[in-house]
Amino acid sequence: MFILCLLNVTKILFLYCFFFYSLNLYAHEKKYILGVSVGNITKSVMEKLEIKDKSGAIILKLFDPSPAKKSGLLVGDIILKIDDQNIDNYHDLINFISIYEGNGNIDIITLRNKKKINIPVNLEEK
Repeated sequence: MFILCLLNVTKILFLYCFFFYSLNLYAHEKKYILGVSVGNITKSVMEKLEIKDKSGAIILKLFDPSPAKKSGLLVGDIILKIDDQNIDNYHDLINFISIYEGNGNIDIITLRNKKKINIPVNLEEK
């Protein structure tokens, strides 16, 4: 009987410690925002901007204030890369920002007026 009681107490302590470790782990996780609304590159966008590649995410709106606006990104910029990771569509951009675990400083390569531009951005925590 004593052994059964000891096993139950051990299980409860394990679950208690695991639960609070998990809470502590997630409590320190940083989440960042860029402050843009983006979309995919459509055929009409390709024709209007006279580009041949539809990879990237086009900035449709900049929120004010936002890290994107502060860094000099503009509506119509096409985000091609973030920190050497290709951005093929708007899902890639959203995924990158949502799982980003760095210090908040990123380099974005955009296409603006048919020229690639490197723009450093300091993301803000949510």
